[in-house]
Amino acid sequence: PIFKQYQGARLGNAALSLVYGKSIPWRSPSYALARQSGQGEVTVELADVTSAGLTLKPPANLNSNLKLEDCAERNAKSPRSCAWADLQFNDVDRTWVNASVE
Repeated sequence: PIFKQYQGARLGNAALSLVYGKSIPWRSPSYALARQSGQGEVTVELADVTSAGLTLKPPANLNSNLKLEDCAERNAKSPRSCAWADLQFNDVDRTWVNASVE
């Protein structure tokens, strides 16, 4: 990754939690459950999320010379090289969907 301070901070927070017993969030959100919440709607709940919720941050491979809207052009040249979180469905085609809310 271009900006290594994020990985360093996560490793430091993991050590503070696991080794020193401090109550500090360090894990990535993980799948907890999914349920049908309406016609054609599914609500997905995540574990390891604080009460503050999730914060949308630029992907690590988006360097300071690029803007977010440049991702479409970049992905056209090299698919899935610049993206927010993606979900892969367990359908016949194993479809990938960008999980961003627009």
